[in-house]
Amino acid sequence: AENDKQCEGCYDFTELKFPCKCNNVSYCSEQCREKDKHYHMRRCAYAEMEEFNRTFRMEMTESSRRGK
Repeated sequence: AENDKQCEGCYDFTELKFPCKCNNVSYCSEQCREKDKHYHMRRCAYAEMEEFNRTFRMEMTESSRRGK
């Protein structure tokens, strides 16, 4: 279909119904999500750390602006 995307587990282009909590990758089935879990965990942890760092920098900038 037109909105199909590539599954990170099997690489088929299909409807993806199983997103990772990080929202960076999705899978067509629980089996594909499980199959890719060990590989993706390394990327996912990195993505989560990047988000934490970005949020922390924004909070520090806001605190500086308020004079705290």
